[in-house]
Amino acid sequence: MAMGEYEKALETTKSYLANHPDVRGFHFKMAQTYLFQGKYDKALDKWNEILSLEPDFQLSYEIRKGDIYLLQGDLVRAEEQYKKLPEGSQASRRRLVSLYLHQGKFSEAKNQLLIKPVQHEPLAYLYLRSGNHEEALKEFDVVLNDARKKESLSRQIITLSAKGAAYLQMKSIDKALKIADETLELVQAGLKKKTIRYYHLLMGKIELEKNKSSRAIRSLTKAVDSLYAPEENLPKVHAFFISTLAQAHFDAGNLNKAQENYERIQSLALGRLDDGDLYAKSFYMLGKIYDQRDRKEKAIEHYEKFLEFWKNADPGIKEVEDARKSLAELQKSP
Repeated sequence: MAMGEYEKALETTKSYLANHPDVRGFHFKMAQTYLFQGKYDKALDKWNEILSLEPDFQLSYEIRKGDIYLLQGDLVRAEEQYKKLPEGSQASRRRLVSLYLHQGKFSEAKNQLLIKPVQHEPLAYLYLRSGNHEEALKEFDVVLNDARKKESLSRQIITLSAKGAAYLQMKSIDKALKIADETLELVQAGLKKKTIRYYHLLMGKIELEKNKSSRAIRSLTKAVDSLYAPEENLPKVHAFFISTLAQAHFDAGNLNKAQENYERIQSLALGRLDDGDLYAKSFYMLGKIYDQRDRKEKAIEHYEKFLEFWKNADPGIKEVEDARKSLAELQKSP
């Protein structure tokens, strides 16, 4: 599974279960493998089987059932399923946040995260993506202090990289560069050397802010290439990293590479679960790419898909307004 060789993983799991049919852990591995492959119906069948073996698995079953509906694009059933979870619980709140991000409902997502106890880390990232850099910095400081108290180098590295991105939103390149240096020092001091990806990610963003597209793309490519396989193991990391690289290519006019990376986000079977906003925006960006290439039908298809996802999104989102305008122009042109 860690190598992404899912068919071999299934063979091994089935072989074990043939002799040990009641071992729940291997049923769980099989369900996960189907999920990583995007075989959602088979995954759900396996979750049903696990539930029959272990009734105490009910909560996890209800969560995964909602996840599958969400990944299949059935947002109505996903919401119904998530609302069956214990009201106000962390599981319910986090899953509803995932659902609201798919729909562009950032305000509703924020309200869920602000319910006590406040979930500072996802709230910080939500502020960052919403362009609310001052609130993002406050929340990242809370997360960073907690990571330092717990002596978690990896969490400090991840949080510092995101904090540097918030400074870039404030056009404070010098502060972002200082954060990058601190991030690199922590990577060099720690044992998990692949956390260098967060340094490369931040440096890529810094180079973008400096209008150094080629250097930005080199750094961001290093960041993406250092991600673990399979890509679903770090859902928040993969879609976010890939979307940053895709945007860099788009801004540089590399439409082929931009398209390739936006399509890669859509190909994530599980890795887009917590990044529904990036998944939805990938349809918008592909619409723009096809529009620039004068592929009218494909552009219309992707704009419509994006607007279907964000038909009830928060007002004033520039991507929604631009997609509606672009779609109207394409539909009236001969």
